[in-house]
Amino acid sequence: MSTLVLRFSLVVGFAVFSDLAVSGADQKRISPDSLALYAREPDHLWNRLHVALLVRTGPDGKDYGNDRLEPLLWKDSTYLLEGQTGDRALAILNEFDRDNAERLIEDPLRRAVLQRDLWLVSNCVSGTADSAARQQFNQALDKVIYRVALTREQIANLPDNYLRTVASLKYDSRFDPNRPEQAYLPDNLFDEAGPWVCVSPVTGPSAPLHLDDRGTNPFGNSVFFVFLKLPGGKEQGLEFLRKLAALDKLLVPNTDETTNRITSLLPHPDFPVWPKGTEVALVRRALLIDTDRQIVASRLTESIQIRVVTTDMPKLNKEVLSQISLRRPPDGWQAAFEFQLRRIDLFEGETGLRDVSSEQDFKTGFNSHPRDEFDKATRSGQFPARSMPFKSNRASCTGCHNFPGAYSFNSIPGFSFGMLGPINEAWRKKRPISTTVVEVEKKAIEWRTGRSSWTALIKRLP
Repeated sequence: MSTLVLRFSLVVGFAVFSDLAVSGADQKRISPDSLALYAREPDHLWNRLHVALLVRTGPDGKDYGNDRLEPLLWKDSTYLLEGQTGDRALAILNEFDRDNAERLIEDPLRRAVLQRDLWLVSNCVSGTADSAARQQFNQALDKVIYRVALTREQIANLPDNYLRTVASLKYDSRFDPNRPEQAYLPDNLFDEAGPWVCVSPVTGPSAPLHLDDRGTNPFGNSVFFVFLKLPGGKEQGLEFLRKLAALDKLLVPNTDETTNRITSLLPHPDFPVWPKGTEVALVRRALLIDTDRQIVASRLTESIQIRVVTTDMPKLNKEVLSQISLRRPPDGWQAAFEFQLRRIDLFEGETGLRDVSSEQDFKTGFNSHPRDEFDKATRSGQFPARSMPFKSNRASCTGCHNFPGAYSFNSIPGFSFGMLGPINEAWRKKRPISTTVVEVEKKAIEWRTGRSSWTALIKRLP
């Protein structure tokens, strides 16, 4: 939650989703035993397109990424632009365009998910070095992005997979302090009359680091919502924000020589702290492109990341700081959970979100792993070679939220990554305030339409 954002992509470790693997990823036809997402026939054109763009075969001969949230692409990836894999991807895109393959599947949900995936791929490839191959690929890809577009009304009527998952009763709706690793999914995040406060900066979109597409995170075609809930309910959450707003500055110099190595700045003495039981959540929902070539916010939830303060935390003084090593906070001060969209669950109508807290994953986005290990061998000969020292997605949360309580709330500018850098002069413009879901969506769309990547894509649309 970079704004509470668990900046998940930055810190998660590697692992194989072997139960979701697809066989024959480097062949034009998919083997019959593969996981066919869009249609029952494994060699259906939509399935072949999905595999060509999103499924990667590693040096170990295994296939990865079939039902992954983001494409397995990095800053230096040439997988879709060169060699047999590039030729295959371009051929399938051209086949889709030539045969009007959008007519093969009319289900709005499947069309929305495919467009979402294609748009992420487009952003990633657009960030690579300019070449004739890249231009040709982008032209073919963007035609298909528009071919599967929905009307604004169809987007508004897409099913809410968050509420669907809540209604399934598969997960508890409340955190159980006696079972701190038991995943739970709050059932009232978007209820404006409920206890959660929707938080956003005074200016600009929520979770701006997740939207930064300047070569660091090409997977930001989303709206990010930050929610905060204190044990006393909405009024206590609003009071926390009021106390923050009353501060003329956030940081003061740390004059203690023994803790200067950890941070040169300390929070203002009146900075409010969170009580035990405080919860924060980052919800990521997909933006889509409609038939009028406009960006529209959808109810398609891509991920939900939740953290819970499980201990009473003191103010961040030098005694506390002396016990905290940057990026390696003490264990046990927070519980964390991660839910992600899984296409197979979504299309089958079961839930659409799955608990992945205990899983590991590849690192994509945020320049966290610039080398594409699928394409380039490593010196060690191991694959993957950049495994992080985290046991799970849950354990990775401390990489971005390593300070206790409210000091780990990255919606507060300047506290991100251990409060690096003076930010008092920007405090008034970026301080977090209470807002609405509609306002967060509006800001995210305004931000995205102002990006050069969007302008370039619009020019390429038919």
